Amino acid sequence: MTQPIKVIRNGCCSASIFENEIQKNGRMVKVTKVTVHKSFKNGQGWKTTNSFEINDLPKLFFVACKAYDYLTDKKNNQPN
Repeated sequence: MTQPIKVIRNGCCSASIFENEIQKNGRMVKVTKVTVHKSFKNGQGWKTTNSFEINDLPKLFFVACKAYDYLTDKKNNQPN
């Protein structure tokens, strides 16, 4: 499994940023994707879900904004 290049957390919510290479029109292209999830603990240990309660939404918004900031800052600082 590919490891994320960056993980941003706020409480139980996190955003993981992945960078993959795909072939497009005969050339390799880097594609960046973000996954979000919520961690919780039950009787069987730690689990994750992509289902959020109303009180999770501000934390989800925060990690999504920080992921966006990270990616746009990274893109703007790349050499031409």
